[in-house]
Amino acid sequence: MLRCARRQDIMELKELWREAFSEEEGFLEDFFKNRALDLQNILVKTDILDKEIISMLYMLPCYVECKNKQIIRAVNVVGVATISSQRHKGHMSDLISFMFDIMRERSIEAAFLKPSKKEFYERYGFRMCADIYEAEIDIKNAEIFDGKYASEDIIRRVDKIYRNVPVSGCRMLRSFEDWKFHIKESRIVIRDDFYAICGKENNFSEECVPRIKGEVTGCIMCKFIDPKKDCIDERDCNLLFEQY
Repeated sequence: MLRCARRQDIMELKELWREAFSEEEGFLEDFFKNRALDLQNILVKTDILDKEIISMLYMLPCYVECKNKQIIRAVNVVGVATISSQRHKGHMSDLISFMFDIMRERSIEAAFLKPSKKEFYERYGFRMCADIYEAEIDIKNAEIFDGKYASEDIIRRVDKIYRNVPVSGCRMLRSFEDWKFHIKESRIVIRDDFYAICGKENNFSEECVPRIKGEVTGCIMCKFIDPKKDCIDERDCNLLFEQY
């Protein structure tokens, strides 16, 4: 059965997340408390009796600003997983097709995701739209803040840098609450022309730096429900996603 999640599914969803992903328990609780608030955005496939969740995915609503300044409704797809005993049986294919139907019903124009296997998503019309890369940056003379205690002024400074860095494709727009969740377990490094978010292992999970490239370590993929509305040049956008 394909459906949206229900409140009684929460414990089972958390168990599947633990099985599929190596996240800290604190993150998982925080995610369900502050990000996975609308159960209508969590899609599941269950067994024929609707007693066990087989597959899940999360559609995090967002707005994307395209290079022509057009703003579109989109979703950031995360938490895509199937229980280990049921993998490679087509369950996720069914769930992705269900997601496309939901997007059409809700007039959501595009989906973005960070793939573990891009070949899998290419079957469903997803294509690469951005590289993820690693680069060394100079943080000399930068300010460093604890994200958990970041003030509204600090968040607005970060958001201003994020919005002002030129992109030729598109960028995801983040609300104040999005930023608070994104940085709360990290340190923020800010200089006039860039910011970086540093995790517990002293690795930068996100940098927004003008005119810098480094080693490509992954990609972002996108899928427009109506191909005629696809306004993103291939590998030519600068979306920045957190790793869930």
